[in-house]
Amino acid sequence: MAGKFHFGEFTLDESRYRLQRGDRLLRLEKRPMDLLILLVERRGELVSRDEIALKLWGKDVFVDVEHSINTAVRKVRQVLHDDPDKPRFVETVVGKGYRFATPVLWNNAESSQTAQAEEPPQLAQVTAEPAAPSLKSPGRSQHTWVAIGVAAWILVGSAVAALVVLNAFLKIDSLRNHRTGYQPIQIRSIVILPLANLSGDPAQEYFSDGMTDELITEIAQVGSLRVISRTSAMHYKGTAKTAPEIAKELNVDSVLEGSVARSGDHVRITTKLIEARADEHLWARSYEGESKDALEMQDAVARDVVTQIRLRLTTREQERLSRSRPVNPAAHDAYLKGLFYWNKRDRVSLEKAIEYFNEAIAIDPNYALPYAGVAQSYIPLTFFGYVRGIDVRPKVASALTKALDLDDSLAEAHTALGSAKHFYEYDWAGAEQEFKRAIELNPSYATAHQWYAQMLGAEGRGDEALAEHRRALALDPFSLIIISGTGSRLYRLRRYEEAAAALKDAVEMNNNFPSPHWNLGLVYAQQKEFPAAVRELQQANTLFQGDALVLGALGYTYAASGDTTRARMVLLRLEKQRRQQYVDPEAFALIYAGLGNKDRAFEWLRRAVDDRQGWVTFVKAEPMLDNLRSDPRFEDLLRRVRLTP
Repeated sequence: MAGKFHFGEFTLDESRYRLQRGDRLLRLEKRPMDLLILLVERRGELVSRDEIALKLWGKDVFVDVEHSINTAVRKVRQVLHDDPDKPRFVETVVGKGYRFATPVLWNNAESSQTAQAEEPPQLAQVTAEPAAPSLKSPGRSQHTWVAIGVAAWILVGSAVAALVVLNAFLKIDSLRNHRTGYQPIQIRSIVILPLANLSGDPAQEYFSDGMTDELITEIAQVGSLRVISRTSAMHYKGTAKTAPEIAKELNVDSVLEGSVARSGDHVRITTKLIEARADEHLWARSYEGESKDALEMQDAVARDVVTQIRLRLTTREQERLSRSRPVNPAAHDAYLKGLFYWNKRDRVSLEKAIEYFNEAIAIDPNYALPYAGVAQSYIPLTFFGYVRGIDVRPKVASALTKALDLDDSLAEAHTALGSAKHFYEYDWAGAEQEFKRAIELNPSYATAHQWYAQMLGAEGRGDEALAEHRRALALDPFSLIIISGTGSRLYRLRRYEEAAAALKDAVEMNNNFPSPHWNLGLVYAQQKEFPAAVRELQQANTLFQGDALVLGALGYTYAASGDTTRARMVLLRLEKQRRQQYVDPEAFALIYAGLGNKDRAFEWLRRAVDDRQGWVTFVKAEPMLDNLRSDPRFEDLLRRVRLTP
């Protein structure tokens, strides 16, 4: 019988489904509340993890049981302020289960008699009903009416009896939703949390992360669904935050979580879809197969998620989600390793990513994604001046031609082609066409919005660039490179205060990420806060490990502040570096611009154009070159990069 349980300073009212501490009502989500009720009802007994799983989720719905039980126990302990090392209420029996160990007083809601509950209610024989594969798990009243309906059908043998009871069940379910204030919402946004690596091998982390990336990409192709990008999803890897907390921070309606286990050639993916507002478990499923079937399993997950949240798909989206994509397991594995390193975006990692992408291509020459990966790795290497653009242009062109011949629907390939046309060809109309195509194919692909914003900014369309960058930020709000890029867009619009605010936020998020320090140094230099500018650029130089463009900006800052001696010392350092490796000509141009030596500045800028370097395409809007704009040679420079009207 339902009643009130009193333990310590807490009261658990099972009939009203609420927990209080004194007079204060405490918030506890459905699963942890069900767990607490189970433990209190079975107080003093060992409750096994299998019993908990059966009671909370049923026998026919698969969830990541280990993770889910641990999460529910943690939330119970949090609300009770229970120390797991010195438990007052919930004891862990290692490898077995849990025991509610504190004395409990039970108040019968019907008789209003309070007594010491020496013997817990006999619940051991009661089994939980399996959760139905619907958008709402049935409650107790629902189970009762379903049982009556089945009995009526058996006893009466009448479909009419079953329909009458079903109608009553639907009315009760509607009334229950009305009373609790719960109304199912229309899901229009989702975050796919990092799939947990259950392989038992930390070296397999790249595999679970890569599967997460691919699942995000697959689901993000549905245009009517906003999908949070990879960087921000990875922000929650290993987090203790609840689904509602994560959803609130990311402004999404739903959360997909799960795990990947790989043993030899066998792969198992588990997924669970949660409506975030009510922390309501909507659906869960597991998928098993061989490594060669991994992409087909991802497609199946994407199709099932879309089905569960009831989105209308275009014909193209239906075709994309129903396709079959067999791939060589070794090639797929190499691709996932490349993707793992590409996401780091530093020079060493990008070079390693190219190695793995090429390895995947060597194993399976008909696998399109690694070709796009090669191109997408060379683009940032060019942008940061690590490689000579004219040297890598043929490699990028060849990789993209092959990628698009194999699969013209790859948003990654069209995004890379947009940047290739921007940096290497100065084909602004062609670049814009490719970026728009990429966004059409995958509206939630933040990198497409980010790189499109760069192109718009270079073309002098600053307000459009800022708007596009903010679209990228809405899809990937924790991406430091996108936050830094937003600051860069504001910097080139001469909105220095706003730029500084955005960049300071990025620095606070991760002081060891170099790009925000670099861009913040540029902002301070234009504000003539030279000591602060030098400090930020020196920090960026340390983190970038001697990037030539950062050194060029540092030399420019010294020159602009009047410290020409230090500016020339940076020039000497770059000259020495140039004897050992390629150095971006733009670095020299910046320092000479700061020193007022226009002849040398234009000489190095023309070399940068000839080398097809990335940064030189931003000359139209770059504040560090303002003192060159009145010179006729500046108009010639704009013609070289096809930026004249």
